[in-house]
Amino acid sequence: MRISHERKFVYIAIHKTGSSSMRSLLEKYAQVISTTGDGEFGHHVYGADLQKSFMARGWAWDDYFKFTVVRHPLNRLYSMHNFRLKIGSSPPNDYHLKHALGFYRQCVDYWHNQREFATAIRSGALSVIPMTSWTHDPNGHCLMDRVLKLESLQEELQRVWALLGLNPEDLVAIPHRNRSSDSRTDPRDLLSHRDLQLVREQYRDDFERFGYS
Repeated sequence: MRISHERKFVYIAIHKTGSSSMRSLLEKYAQVISTTGDGEFGHHVYGADLQKSFMARGWAWDDYFKFTVVRHPLNRLYSMHNFRLKIGSSPPNDYHLKHALGFYRQCVDYWHNQREFATAIRSGALSVIPMTSWTHDPNGHCLMDRVLKLESLQEELQRVWALLGLNPEDLVAIPHRNRSSDSRTDPRDLLSHRDLQLVREQYRDDFERFGYS
């Protein structure tokens, strides 16, 4: 999450959509900066919750350009799978010890029991919160002014940077933070047709609202 009162933008960070890289890009422009996943202004606060915080402080939500980044639901799941294996197979770092020890322990358990992507899908051990939880309010109304796709992020960010009057040199070399997936692996090759149908049903809203096949 990043908020700029000067540039009038709100960036909503969704898990496993390049959010660490986006927060890094926007940090120098923001006056409200998340430092952990906790609290009212945590890393991955939902759009609807952030809107309430704006209202409580008298900040004009409608005056801000709200945007986020989404990703193909299956690729997002595969990224989370690899992220959990990466965390669970390593000693906890300082951030885990101070702010996310519970999540670290979940990852250790996952690493011991869910090495295969397909097995994790079939058992229900692997899931992510639907992206619409961040982008829409409980009535199904989209709170974002623009939803970018990770698959075409470079091109789409150029338009956002121009709209907000940000420095285009920021986008010459976008940092890749917290990468956990091997981009050469297509997760569809790891799943059966039945597995793919399970993913489709579980994340139907994400597939349909964001135009993914």
